[in-house]
Amino acid sequence: MTEPVPWSLRPQKRVEIIVDAAVLPRLSRRLDGLADTAYTVLPAAAGHSASEGHWSRSGELGAAGRYVVVFCLIEPDALDPLLSVTADLVRTGTASVAVSDVSVVSA
Repeated sequence: MTEPVPWSLRPQKRVEIIVDAAVLPRLSRRLDGLADTAYTVLPAAAGHSASEGHWSRSGELGAAGRYVVVFCLIEPDALDPLLSVTADLVRTGTASVAVSDVSVVSA
């Protein structure tokens, strides 16, 4: 007899927002205002920008010029409200947003 599988896969959206650390408090307030949106913030150590070239967070004293990555796993119907609160940041080049389809393991 086969054991029942103790987990299932749920379709979700993974949203990654790369944003200047100085803007993170504003973005966090917006995300906190959304229903059922959890997020995780990680520091970005280094990278390359087409307009700025290579950058690194080493030697940065303030939040300006440092980047963070905000990760969200959300229900598909929560995507439009999340994109709405980031629209002005994307339009001004303050943030970059990527969305992908994922399957989340749940008990």
